[in-house]
Parts: sequence; structure tokens; C-alpha cells
Amino acid sequence: MKYNSLLPIGSVVKVQGSETLLLVTGTNVSDPSGNIYDYQACFYPVGFLSEDQLAAFNHTDIEEIYAVGYLDEESRNFQQQAQKLNQFLRDREQEKAERGNGSED
Repeated sequence: MKYNSLLPIGSVVKVQGSETLLLVTGTNVSDPSGNIYDYQACFYPVGFLSEDQLAAFNHTDIEEIYAVGYLDEESRNFQQQAQKLNQFLRDREQEKAERGNGSED
């Protein structure tokens, strides 16, 4: 199954290099180093156990989508805003990387 935009909360996926299924619990998250990720997830089917049991990954890391989370009008609106924020964060990340490599605007 292909999904061209951010998956909604509640989606179940498998990422490359892992046999464990993940349940999406958030979007547009950052780690303590400031790295931005498309998703935050807990292990499926056990769910959230503790913060050290969460995974962060990007949409491009998804190998297979097992289930797409529930979508209604409110969640679709949220997904649209999350997608816009995601693009903004990715653009900003790219700009920082280019400045760090000596590129000038």
C-alpha cells in the first residue's frame, strides 16, 4: 500500500530493517539533537510502555503499511496542517544543511 502524505495517528507500519510493527503516535517530532522525524511510534501490539520504548522514523523508512489510522474531518484537517508543517521543517533543515556546507543564499 502506498500513502503519499503523512500517515494519520493510529497507522500501523513496518520500517526497513525491522521485523517489529510500529503504531504511529505522533508526527513532526525531534530528538534531543534536533533531528526532525516524520513520525513517532510505539511498538505494536503492546502500545506505549515508556519514553525509551518509542521509535522515530521518516516516511521514506516505511517498508510496508499494515493499517491506516482513523480519518474523519477533524483528523484530515490536522493531517493537512501536519503536512504543511512537515514541509516547512524539511525546508528549514535543508537550508541549515546548505549553510553548514558553506552555501550562500
